[in-house]
Amino acid sequence: KILIVGVDSRTPVRQEFEDAFTAELVVEGIPAVASYSHFSLDQLEQEQDATVAKVREMGFDAVLITRLIDRQAVERYYPVPDNTPSDFRYRSGVNFGPGMYDPHGSYQSWTGYYSLGYGETQRGTVKVVGEQVRLETNLYDVAMGGLRWTALSETFAESTANRQKDLQSIVTAMVKKLKKERFIP
Repeated sequence: KILIVGVDSRTPVRQEFEDAFTAELVVEGIPAVASYSHFSLDQLEQEQDATVAKVREMGFDAVLITRLIDRQAVERYYPVPDNTPSDFRYRSGVNFGPGMYDPHGSYQSWTGYYSLGYGETQRGTVKVVGEQVRLETNLYDVAMGGLRWTALSETFAESTANRQKDLQSIVTAMVKKLKKERFIP
């Protein structure tokens, strides 16, 4: 049973994060509870001994806690798509590397790659403004009281309109990593 804590003084942001993580874990069959349903921000900050005692009393095995490390405005530039098969990678948001989908063989030689790049410079670019967000997520063992796992995530978020989708992708990635490293079943 895991207690989910989002460190944020803005209650709606805290609740949105905790709800997303709780739902993802429950779907995986892992009992999880959002901390806001039992603890106020003041309790977590000012009544730490009583909070720890209540967490133990409620039968939690672990506490998963996430906080914002850094956030900065970022501008990214992408070639304007020309709606040809070679522009599939821009429309889909997928970045391809050597050996990946390359319908015209552009990556097979430096001259092919040059032609691809030159064609993109002739069409212009699209500027996308967003935020680069870094979060730290830690898993603590309630019985032992110590840190068991930590991860740093970095995400580019294009707009606040996509915030729920961006949050869900972070949560899904964290749960997948916890499972892969066997910290959750």
